[in-house]
Amino acid sequence: MKIKLLVAAALLSLSFYANPALAGDEYSFDHGPYLQEVGNKGVSFLFTTTEKGFSWVEVKKQGAPDSDAKVYYSRRDGLKEANNTFNAIRVHDLEPGTAYQYRLCSKEITTFQPYKVVYGKEIQSPWYDFKTFSPRIDKCSLFAASDIHDDPGKLKKLLELGDYGSCDAMFLVGDITSYCTSAGQPYKSYIDLCVNMFAKEKPFILVRGNHETRGALARDYSGYVPQESGNIYGTQTIGDTFVIFLDCGEDKPDTHPVYAGLTDFDHYRTEQAEWLKGVLQSPDFKKARHRIVMSHFPISEIEQYNKEHGMNDISSKMLNMLNKAGIDLMIAGHTHRYDFHEPVRGKRNYPLLVGSNHSGARLDIDRSGIKMRAFDTDGKTLIEKKFPTKR
Repeated sequence: MKIKLLVAAALLSLSFYANPALAGDEYSFDHGPYLQEVGNKGVSFLFTTTEKGFSWVEVKKQGAPDSDAKVYYSRRDGLKEANNTFNAIRVHDLEPGTAYQYRLCSKEITTFQPYKVVYGKEIQSPWYDFKTFSPRIDKCSLFAASDIHDDPGKLKKLLELGDYGSCDAMFLVGDITSYCTSAGQPYKSYIDLCVNMFAKEKPFILVRGNHETRGALARDYSGYVPQESGNIYGTQTIGDTFVIFLDCGEDKPDTHPVYAGLTDFDHYRTEQAEWLKGVLQSPDFKKARHRIVMSHFPISEIEQYNKEHGMNDISSKMLNMLNKAGIDLMIAGHTHRYDFHEPVRGKRNYPLLVGSNHSGARLDIDRSGIKMRAFDTDGKTLIEKKFPTKR
């Protein structure tokens, strides 16, 4: 069996990731696996164990014998990541548009001393399937929902109404949790649900909302979905579709007393705007046939969306750039009220879908354009619209 070393982002042993096992529980996989940053050649596998151990992932092409599997693990500063419960293992050397299988492997560590490491139980998961994206793909389907606020039952219903099984990726567009206050909260709010429904094989992309910046454990939140860039905002490319997902920060001014002087979102949005400027000039963006933005705050000229400081600040810093970038659609949330706005030439050159706290959307994209359907938890279609391809 070939062993491939992997340099991955440092894994933090933060209390927010923990969901401590009860005394006497046997060593096992606890949460996950869930896929992140699925691309043409790479993927990240995230999972936890009930106790500290050393974990790795085995990957093979679908249908290949187990002896063909490669072993991947994380390492940092010359050390294999070990004596931890949270694992994020990145793989870089896959082939585009290829079906693979993977399984989790782990050994419990019962003693970890300078010259003595004692292993306990060794465990393996079943084989799971996934497929890398391909630059040759000219169609895909996406799901989007926001403002779920710790209600996995509502998210499950929306996913089912959006026929999640036929989607390629699911976008969670902010405020999926209400506050970051308890250990393991994101697992209970949405991650465990996503794992049970699809996330072993298809990714969800988290777009942080303003509520997820609140609470004693908010600074650990991005660790559940670590990106190689180190940012919680980023891009996702699926074939000829390019999606930008932004991080809007808080809605109130940094000086508001509720933040106790501990936020700096004005500067953060300025830095993010500089990043966005580079993205919009990138070859991958420019060659994309379809260009979509996911943002918790609606970025718009519309007065009702700019009454709060944070919303006005991000619009003032990004709207002009997006207007010049040929954006085909923006999906947002935050207001808890569904709305759809046609483009207004010269002011906001893209259509804007604002989801409520009980609605979802499905996008079916092919060479002819983007077909959008928004629906509520009762299954009622709120809008169905086609945006023809511009390029």
